[in-house]
Amino acid sequence: MRLEYRDGLLFASLTIEHGGRTVTVDDVIVDTGAADTIIDIIAVYPLQLAADEDDVIVRMAGLGGFDYAVRKTVDALTFAGYTLTNPSVDFGNLVGHPGIYGLLGMDILTEGQFVIDLHAMTINPYGQTRQ
Repeated sequence: MRLEYRDGLLFASLTIEHGGRTVTVDDVIVDTGAADTIIDIIAVYPLQLAADEDDVIVRMAGLGGFDYAVRKTVDALTFAGYTLTNPSVDFGNLVGHPGIYGLLGMDILTEGQFVIDLHAMTINPYGQTRQ
């Protein structure tokens, strides 16, 4: 998968499936400094996510301070041709960061054993060299 290098950050897209609906989220930062993936709740509005008893409220901490998000298990998350089934993903408010609709963290990156090639500006699961 091609990465876009913009404003000193690596951007990509991912797809989330839940409840028979699918949405592609663009402008997601590939963030090796983030432990967990977080997606802007507005970006996944078409999924019509609803709270359920298995959801967990989590505290997110970063250089900008802290905030809260809802950790929810979704049906699938696909990134760079690699699909995770029933991953837990944090959903929160990223409105304070215009043009950023998520952070793809180490939880997903390590699961897929992704390899980032900064020369070619690509990211792929280990063993795959697709563009």
